[in-house]
Amino acid sequence: MPPVEAILTIDDLDVHYGGSRILRDVSMDIPNGSIVAVMGRNGVGKTTLLKAIMGLVEPSKGSVCFDGDDITTISSDRRARRGLAYVPQGREIFPRLTVKENLVIGLEAREQGGSEVFAEVFELFPVLAQMQDRMGGNLSGGQQQQLAIGRALVGGPKVLMLDEPTEGIQPSIIIEIEKVLLSLKERGEFTIVLVEQYFDFARQIADYFFLMDRGSVLLQGAADELSDESIKTHLTF
Repeated sequence: MPPVEAILTIDDLDVHYGGSRILRDVSMDIPNGSIVAVMGRNGVGKTTLLKAIMGLVEPSKGSVCFDGDDITTISSDRRARRGLAYVPQGREIFPRLTVKENLVIGLEAREQGGSEVFAEVFELFPVLAQMQDRMGGNLSGGQQQQLAIGRALVGGPKVLMLDEPTEGIQPSIIIEIEKVLLSLKERGEFTIVLVEQYFDFARQIADYFFLMDRGSVLLQGAADELSDESIKTHLTF
């Protein structure tokens, strides 16, 4: 079976905050149509990596290539229009806008489409259809996470990046999110990059793992090539 082409390639990436080197020579090939888990202890650079891919922080060296094009120097909004979507830790929905108004904002990354896009999101997350006139700030944490993912999806991305999507969420909602991510992967052309601390969740859905420590990738491999112990070694102090 031939190797899967990379939809996203990070090459020799460094990021500095002030005098601190947060990412150190990070290189990754993210296979198209896969779910990729980026894991590691707190503070090892996982969130910074996603922000660098999205164009929210500027690398001091290295490159980011997406769908065959070098996007290292283009703005985050142009990256979104090309098909990158990012759901940050903490979700960052608009609490004083309704569910539907939050989703409308996600359309800015899409050249065309409207009601049929919402219908697809409502099919994935039925609770959003039921609550589309409710203020985002009145949703539970799990419902806000579903809204944040839905808002990213209405932009029609090729790659969805999620930062700690299970943090502070009840188990029943985690199961719903897991089902949605797996159904998206089944399309074949949809790629998910997942920064996650919850081992069981990542192990259940990820096809490939990158384990980070101190800003570098120390271990990587397909899910069926890595043992639970080898992954957990990089998650505990």
